[in-house]
Amino acid sequence: MGGLSLGELMMLNTGESPNAAVESRLSQILEDNPQEKYSLSAKACQGILRRAERRGKDLPETLKAVLLMQSESGGAVTEEAKAR
Repeated sequence: MGGLSLGELMMLNTGESPNAAVESRLSQILEDNPQEKYSLSAKACQGILRRAERRGKDLPETLKAVLLMQSESGGAVTEEAKAR
């Protein structure tokens, strides 16, 4: 029985979770200068745009604009995109 004898109880060791939810906006928790590993590549941005179009989903205008800029810039973040 994988090292357990009959009658033993196995409990998951999980951390505490907060009982009270804290409300925040995405803009409040985004970093000004995130690490490069958190950036979307041009290919990833193109994929998001392609899937949204194929599924007939309208993206928020700001998101769509930034995805378009990122996909056309080859993945490099432009100063214009940073300003948004």
